[in-house]
Amino acid sequence: MDTVKTKSNDRMHRWRHLYRDRHLMILFLPCLIYLAVFKITPVLWNVTAFQNYKISKGIAGSEFIYFKHFINFFNNPDFLVILKNTLALGLLSVLTYPIAIVFALLLNELRSQWFKKSVQTISYLPFFISIVVVSGMAWSFLSPDDGLINRMIGWIGISPQYFMAQSEWFSSIYIFTLNWQHLGYNSIIFVAAITGISQDLFDAAEIDGCNRFKKIIHVTLPGISATIAVMMIITVGNLIMIGFERALLLQTPATYEVSDVIGTYVYRVGIQQLNYGFASAVGLFESVISLLLLVGANYFSKQVSKVSIW
Repeated sequence: MDTVKTKSNDRMHRWRHLYRDRHLMILFLPCLIYLAVFKITPVLWNVTAFQNYKISKGIAGSEFIYFKHFINFFNNPDFLVILKNTLALGLLSVLTYPIAIVFALLLNELRSQWFKKSVQTISYLPFFISIVVVSGMAWSFLSPDDGLINRMIGWIGISPQYFMAQSEWFSSIYIFTLNWQHLGYNSIIFVAAITGISQDLFDAAEIDGCNRFKKIIHVTLPGISATIAVMMIITVGNLIMIGFERALLLQTPATYEVSDVIGTYVYRVGIQQLNYGFASAVGLFESVISLLLLVGANYFSKQVSKVSIW
C-alpha cells in the first residue's frame, strides 16, 4: 500500500509542477511541434528506402523490394567516387575545430577587452550570412571577368583563371568559405570553456615561472580538454553528413569528379529524377554510417580520455 501511495503522490507532484509551469510549456510547444514535424515524422518515411515508392500509391500501396536500392547503389560506378569525395570534404571540414581552438586561444591572450570583443564579434558575424550569399560572394570574387582575385593576380602579370571550373581548386574554395563562415561561431564554445578555468591555476603557473606559452600548454589546453573531446566526437559523427548546400552551390559540371557528395547525389536522384525510394536508401545509408562513426568516436574517446557523451 505504501508503494502505491508513494507512486500516486509522485504522479500528483509531477502534474502540479506541469500546471505551475504551464506558461513555459506553452512557450516550448512550437519547439515540440517543430521536432515532431521535421525530425521525428520524417524518420517514419525511411520505410520508402525498402520500397519501389510511387507517390500515386503512397507508402501503403508501394511494392516492397527490400534491399534492392542499396544493392543498386553499392554497384553504381559512382558509389566509390561519391563516398571518396564525401569523406575527403568531411575530413577537411574537421579542420575547422582545431583552427577554432587556436583562434580562441589567441583571443584569450588579448589584453584589451574592447579589442577582444570587437574581434570576436566581427569574426562570428559571417555565421549569420546565408550559405547562398556566401557562395555567391565566392563566385563574384573568383569571376574570371571582373572578380577581385583575378584582378589582383592580373596586377602581377598572371592571366585570369576560371577557379570555379577547375577541380583542383574546389576543395580549397569549399574549406575557405566554410572556415570564414564558421570560425568565429565555432570558437565561442572554446572561449567560454577557457573563461571557466580558475584564475588561481594561471596565478600558480606564473609563480612557478611559466610564460604565456607554457600557461597555454599546461593550464589552458588541459582545462578545455573535455570540451575539445566532446566537440570532436560530434564532429566525427557529422563527418559524412556534410550536407549538400555548399557543395551544390559551388560545384560546376567540370568539378563533379571532386564535388559530387552523398548530399548532392541524393538531391539529384530524389528531387530532379523523382526516384524517391532510391534517394531514401542513399540517405539512410548516410545516416547509418554517421551513427556508427558517432558511436565509434564516443567509445574511442571514453577509452582514451575518459570523456564521452554517454
